[in-house]
Amino acid sequence: MKFFKLLALLLFISCVPKEDTTSLDFVKIDILAIQQHIPASITLDFKSRSLSFSDLTQMTLIPEDCACAFDTLNPSVDFEYIHLNDSDFNHAKVLFGKIFASEIKKINTEFRKNKDTLSYQYGEETRYRVSFAKDTIKFSTDDFLIIDYNNQRAIYELLKIIKKHTKSSHTKKFIESFSFQFEKDYQTTD
Repeated sequence: MKFFKLLALLLFISCVPKEDTTSLDFVKIDILAIQQHIPASITLDFKSRSLSFSDLTQMTLIPEDCACAFDTLNPSVDFEYIHLNDSDFNHAKVLFGKIFASEIKKINTEFRKNKDTLSYQYGEETRYRVSFAKDTIKFSTDDFLIIDYNNQRAIYELLKIIKKHTKSSHTKKFIESFSFQFEKDYQTTD
């Protein structure tokens, strides 16, 4: 009978889910949404349990001889900094784990192989530049890429976390526009 209890305990311990040790330490996602004027950036730092969201006005999108355009373009989002609560943190860990990293690497490799043959013209699709780190290993995509549904869904879920915490009307408007495009592309509802 003692051995039966020991065997049952071992089986129970082996069935308990273990923490995902392969989740990333840091993720940065630049979003080039065609419906927006200025790209946005999400930074997710798992070590500090923080999430930031801002525009990418530092990118050179306008030639120097069009300086007047800088006066008319306003940031499409306000800077957001969120310290993630347990629920949001655990949700983000699930979204941006080992599968996310391997799929982004695969999409980047396919893009690199086919770059010469692709007609890489910007259409209406939203493009993403993704960088991430795990321990001392760092990775960044070669360019803004079109990514698959599952990874877009992960970014969409992260934007929903930002929307839940923001008070900025600019940020909410950007996220609603992104959400509308995502739902339109994939006919999803939340």
